[in-house]
Amino acid sequence: MTNQFGGYVCVWLDKDAKRNQIYNELRHVISSLHIFDTSSKCDNYIRASTKENVVFVISNTFNESTIARLHDLPQLVCCYVLCSNQSEDFTWANQYSKIKGMYKTYDEILSQIIQDQKDRKNSEDSTSITLIPTESQSLQSRNAHFLWFLLYIEVLIRIQHSQDAKKEFVEMCKKLYADKPNDLACIELFEREYTSSKAIWWYSLDCFLYRLLNRALRNRDFDLLFALRFFITDLTLAIEHQYEQYLRVSTERDTVKVFRGQCVSSNELQLMLDNVNEFISMNSFFSTSRERRVAMSFLRNRSVDGKNRCVLFEITIDSRLPMKPFADIKEYSEFATEDEALITLGALYRIDKNNRTS
Repeated sequence: MTNQFGGYVCVWLDKDAKRNQIYNELRHVISSLHIFDTSSKCDNYIRASTKENVVFVISNTFNESTIARLHDLPQLVCCYVLCSNQSEDFTWANQYSKIKGMYKTYDEILSQIIQDQKDRKNSEDSTSITLIPTESQSLQSRNAHFLWFLLYIEVLIRIQHSQDAKKEFVEMCKKLYADKPNDLACIELFEREYTSSKAIWWYSLDCFLYRLLNRALRNRDFDLLFALRFFITDLTLAIEHQYEQYLRVSTERDTVKVFRGQCVSSNELQLMLDNVNEFISMNSFFSTSRERRVAMSFLRNRSVDGKNRCVLFEITIDSRLPMKPFADIKEYSEFATEDEALITLGALYRIDKNNRTS
């Protein structure tokens, strides 16, 4: 679980760190980056970061004792070891469960961190699943809160928003992230450059905006949703505009298949298994990919325990029917190769069938 408002912090311990390369590669997936060349300063920073989620990178020029001292701290999420000398004996690393791997080059370790961060983002982006029974009495009794939530979102989208809405939101964010310089820099960029035409692009960034929106939707935080009302409206209208363009250029109305891989709770999985032919809704804007392999990659190396299960959603969208819009956002996304399609908030999905694999 990430801390209340922040993302992940990368702490890099390396006497010869290639700072420019590290920053340029990680700035879109890590909210804050701190590079140290001495273990004492690094230790002190990590120990003081009790409200952070630390991704730790260490060069093999520092010995095992550094990892041993820090490994069991709850704020340390994982550790990557940069080891240019592959002839060394690293069997000691097997005793530390948070070590993700040993990497020979900067390219290898940065590529792995980026992939893992995208996986973590996808996992923590898991939305609560609401069952929508077809029997009306059950619908009223079990889903009143969900219906009120959708009504609230609809009201937010329909009301007129003044220019002050963005200004008030920015001021709130500056207070929330007052001690996070990287996030503050992003907030200031948002303040200067955000326009409604860039709503999808800003949503695609792993930054303060994406995290706050998903937190508000996941927790149904009505105060935070109200603060985000202008952005929710802009994003919804941008998706609708993209969908209208898609319908205009499509010579034949047909079905589109998209995929999403994520972890769900065992209870949510059982809910879906027990309710084939019923409807569910995701409490968020729902990010998917047209490529099955991309969705499957998010499930790679997922730990499965008694509380969570890995699920691949295969979603068929029939554009011949009245439906909530979706948008192909590949051209807007920081990760164009993921061939991302974004489904708007409030869509309903009928559970057609399920398949279990070991």
